Amino acid sequence: MINALAFDYESHLIGPDLCPCGEVHGQFPPAVCMSWAYFDASGAIRSDVVTPAEGLAVLDECLDDPTCHIVGAETAFDVMVSCVSSDDFDRWIARWVKAYDEHRVHDVLVRHKLLHLAAGTYRWERHSSGKAFRIKYGLDTVSRQLTGRELSKPTKETAATHPRLRYAEVDGIPIAEWPTDFVEYAREDSVATLEDFVEQENWYDGRWGQIIEELWAGQAVLPWALTDDSRAKPD
Repeated sequence: MINALAFDYESHLIGPDLCPCGEVHGQFPPAVCMSWAYFDASGAIRSDVVTPAEGLAVLDECLDDPTCHIVGAETAFDVMVSCVSSDDFDRWIARWVKAYDEHRVHDVLVRHKLLHLAAGTYRWERHSSGKAFRIKYGLDTVSRQLTGRELSKPTKETAATHPRLRYAEVDGIPIAEWPTDFVEYAREDSVATLEDFVEQENWYDGRWGQIIEELWAGQAVLPWALTDDSRAKPD
């Protein structure tokens, strides 16, 4: 099993809209909690929701491990939130840049777009009926396509009550005292991200590998090397 940690921050709302705390925040608002998920020695997923300070300790360990892959959804935002939450912004930026240079930081939403680009289905998917459906690239859509997991996301009807937009209300309250839906919403995002990452890692041996190979076979420029008697797996 790949050594990977999925993480996700919940925070105050990004400006220019007024946050429930009564303030307007910039692009990197105060963090309220961080969720994480990884595979234990038995291959089972372990996950938790922790304070921003405890989250930094988890990331600190992973950033120091050259074998650990760090995975997110809209990862760049969460990376910056971690740096803003730390007491040494420059040091944390440098550590993240090093991890990026080592190809250990991933974004499941970007990866899903790249798979669709390679398969010729970016933004649109045509079904056997002839109808074309527009594809969105939120974590809920990606998880539904890859694993069948249904994630709860706010709609116009539920925006006022959905946890995703209300984490400022529980800032400073011990996580053990939070409403269950606030904890489970945060936790499920990281678990879904980790599951999606694993499915994407195995793309070559599944449906995507078949679609992409059929699309690119015989083309002058191939996405990977093909031989007459084998499918050479890309590096």
